[in-house]
Amino acid sequence: MENTEKHKRLIIVSYRLPLTLEKKNNKYEVIWNNSRSSIANFKNFDPNIEKIWIGILSQCIPNEDKEEIEDLLYDINCIPIFLNKQLKYKFYEKCCKNLLWPVLHYSIPSTNDIKYSQNWAKYWHSYIAVNSLFVKKISIYMEDENTLVWIHNYQLFLVPSLLRKKKPAGRIGFFIHTVFPSSDVFRCLPESNTIIHSMLCCDMIGFHTYDYARHFFSCCRRLLYLELEVVHNGCLGFRYHGRKVGIKISHLGINSTNTIRFSKNKKIKEIVSDLQKKYENKKIILSIDGTDVVKGGALKLQGYHNFLENYPEFRDNVILFEFLLEERSLNTERRGQIYTEIENIKKDFGNNVIKIITFKKNNFDSLLFLASVCKISCLGLFSSYWDGLNTFPYEYTLLDEENPGSLIISKFMGCYRNLPGVLSVNPLRLDKVSLQISEALTMNIEKRKILHNLRYNYVIKHNFDYWANDFITELSSISSNNSQKKYMEIGWGSQTKLIALDAKVKHLNKSNFITTFNKSEKRLILLDYGGTIVERQSNILLKPSKDILNNILQLSIDPKNIVIIVSGQTRKTLENVFKKCKSIGLIAEKGAFIKWPNTTNWIKSYKNTDIEWMKLANKTIQNYTEMTPGSYKESKETYILWNYENSDPEYGKMQAYELSKYLGQILKMKNVVRTHYQMSRLLEIKFKNISKRNATKIALGYFQSQLLLENIDRNDTFVMSIGNDISDDKICSLISKKFDWFENKYTVTIGIRPTTADF
Repeated sequence: MENTEKHKRLIIVSYRLPLTLEKKNNKYEVIWNNSRSSIANFKNFDPNIEKIWIGILSQCIPNEDKEEIEDLLYDINCIPIFLNKQLKYKFYEKCCKNLLWPVLHYSIPSTNDIKYSQNWAKYWHSYIAVNSLFVKKISIYMEDENTLVWIHNYQLFLVPSLLRKKKPAGRIGFFIHTVFPSSDVFRCLPESNTIIHSMLCCDMIGFHTYDYARHFFSCCRRLLYLELEVVHNGCLGFRYHGRKVGIKISHLGINSTNTIRFSKNKKIKEIVSDLQKKYENKKIILSIDGTDVVKGGALKLQGYHNFLENYPEFRDNVILFEFLLEERSLNTERRGQIYTEIENIKKDFGNNVIKIITFKKNNFDSLLFLASVCKISCLGLFSSYWDGLNTFPYEYTLLDEENPGSLIISKFMGCYRNLPGVLSVNPLRLDKVSLQISEALTMNIEKRKILHNLRYNYVIKHNFDYWANDFITELSSISSNNSQKKYMEIGWGSQTKLIALDAKVKHLNKSNFITTFNKSEKRLILLDYGGTIVERQSNILLKPSKDILNNILQLSIDPKNIVIIVSGQTRKTLENVFKKCKSIGLIAEKGAFIKWPNTTNWIKSYKNTDIEWMKLANKTIQNYTEMTPGSYKESKETYILWNYENSDPEYGKMQAYELSKYLGQILKMKNVVRTHYQMSRLLEIKFKNISKRNATKIALGYFQSQLLLENIDRNDTFVMSIGNDISDDKICSLISKKFDWFENKYTVTIGIRPTTADF
């Protein structure tokens, strides 16, 4: 698998490799899946990109044959992952199909499985284990910055986060090929936050439809309080842990060239001729379904039953060819629902109105017969219920070219929003389904050709190569920027997060600040309080530790040091915390009150008339508090905070916006500013001239006066500011830009986030 600099490497990661193995004469042979497999289609995609496939094999391989299999597959760039039978069963059957799949398709756990929580606790560890095995294999083949990793589908939700920890600068894409439910349904998953976090560890996330992407947006907003924005070249997405995460909406296309070539097979002509003779006076309806209950195959049959019941004139001249997909693991209960509806149809209307065919996905004869029925059918009926990816309507369009029939698809299918020239139905409205079937069967040939032409042109243009190239181009572009960042781990154990930093931001430990500190004759140290000296949990400040207080006190006792706390807290709060530290300067309420080191009096930086607006604003803010469950008002002496952290994420944000807008109108002439802190979910209302920035100017002026008194050259000084949020960034900007004549200055942010600080 030789890789050159001019060629990209694409690692295609899916649960299953797109091939099967056959053993003949004691030797294994590789049989690639046909072009109906999206993962197999990468084989013929862009020859300038080296492709590597990673996944498990469908067959169980004896231990003594595994080395031979690995060598065989390595030669065709396929990397197998071997799972023992027990782990494979727990992972796929128990966790993926019984726990994840139903919720992704809107099946709420408590309503259909009272043991769901117990099963989750029992089988989730197998999901983690298998995803970890994938990551070990993937990381081996991520050789350089030109390697792209494209992960496919819900079985591998945790791979992005695990891989990001191993390869921080990795260029990772993820495409989910299933339905993605609304946030109210998705959060029923016990590890919903973990899954969303892992998906956001990608550079690009793909969905088939905007509906699914919209639900993902809602999950990010409601579970993680993230806001959607334009992140790259007009691409929507999120900024997460310092990286840009793009969202791509693009429905998977089919290999149209191979499909058209296959439709010209001579055997199809023979089968078509036989079928036309056998069903000469019949209108043929084609349908194909899986037996999974969430796919709604039973609903389709109920709709067909309703059609025959309400349109008796069709009973003698119509037949439904119902292709049932052969399943790897037979679910007798779900399959029983399908066959119950089939028996009901036969019982009420006879055996001649429906024909059942078992369809084997990679079986050549099954494909020949399906294509033949497509060519003579009057209608393709694809009224599945929840179906994230279904390309049968695309294939039907290409196969049904000579004398095109009509096409009905469900409004719940992924291709509904993309494919033009179709009739659409809600499969739960049986009367509408039967009406559409009637209209489709009686539609004249001119209209059928017009509709067919619309969807034919779409399918030809939006083929597999178009879809793959579109995603890879976007992934390559956005990941190029992310891969240039520096990465740092914060947290411990399972709570560890990998944060991306701009290349220009340096870690304080790698600077010479200690040497500079020791050499300087006079030092100014500005410290934020909340989030810097003390931790903040749910917008509640904890008490500072004794060690931190003692360290600050020791700094302030040194006559060379001027230590000032710059905070939004009240005078009373700061005095209570630092009552034993008289040598520390205090700036309260963002500069409204100042107490210099070794003094007892507070100095006001405002006039009483500057805060008269608070009486008017308080009443309005209280009204919004009462209208917004979970919100509360916090009044200081000179400003007001409106906290909506515990309110509904969307309603709280909307109310904050409306409150800010209304206050802007009623306080228009009062010189009042409103500031949103979106991560903390706070709205701050205060007098314009009271700010940490202005307070810092005063503190720097005080520092300069001390330099004059002690006759100290400014080149022998040391200035450091430490904070943790956007209000502290204004201090950093001021020191860096307005007071650049202080040579030895260090602006520092606590935590990892976009910042104007140098460290």
